[in-house]
Amino acid sequence: MAILLGILKIIGIVILCIILFVLALLLYLLLAPIRYRLSAENHQDSDLHFAAEIRDFIGFWHIIISNEKDMEFKIYALWGLLRVYPWKSEKEASQPCKDGHEPTRKMVVRDKASGIKDKTSQARDKASQARGKTSKARGKVSQARVKASRTRNKVQGIVDQLKDERNQNAVKFLIAKALWLLKKIKPRIIEADVDFALGEPSSTGIATGIISICPVIYSNKVHIRPDFESEDIYLYGDFSLKGFVFLIDIVYLIISVLINKNCKRLFNL
Repeated sequence: MAILLGILKIIGIVILCIILFVLALLLYLLLAPIRYRLSAENHQDSDLHFAAEIRDFIGFWHIIISNEKDMEFKIYALWGLLRVYPWKSEKEASQPCKDGHEPTRKMVVRDKASGIKDKTSQARDKASQARGKTSKARGKVSQARVKASRTRNKVQGIVDQLKDERNQNAVKFLIAKALWLLKKIKPRIIEADVDFALGEPSSTGIATGIISICPVIYSNKVHIRPDFESEDIYLYGDFSLKGFVFLIDIVYLIISVLINKNCKRLFNL
């Protein structure tokens, strides 16, 4: 009987230690500041590139999200010594061969005589490549127009929804909460140089008015230029910022939005 009580006592102590550890971890995550660093770059002649880094106050763990090459999501612990996700390391770009020499991209040796091409054939190949590039460029322009049309329809749908008074109250509530969160996250450094247009002067004006409410845009390092004449929807430029936030503030914000009647109706919750 005494042995059984001793085993139960040990199990109880272990369970209590686990519960205390989980509670301490939750309190640390909720009350300790979380540092963040965000950056993005999007230009007319290049794709969107962004990077985000989130870490705890003492740097015990941090998360990296970026699309510099492919979409990457990494989690590190123990001050970067342990990679939690992904478990396996990425494959190296090139692996050494058995004889110790690195593989070359092309291993086939061609005869000099077979490598000589006729000038007419070369001209035809160049013309074919030029036609292929032109076709690809036309395809990209067509896709861009389709995306712009879809985005314009979405923006117009949002504008139509904002005509409802209850939706307007929901938007006002969200703006107030966004300003409250902006004061809480305290971005220490923010740099932005952005040009944007929403396809219609009225929509661009509404967006400009909402942006002008945020005090942070009046920094000397922030330059936001609306385009009221463009018929296309675009957002070009780059920005970067860093600061810290408390997770408990985000939890409070999410709960306040979920229990708001107008927001629940707007998001169909």
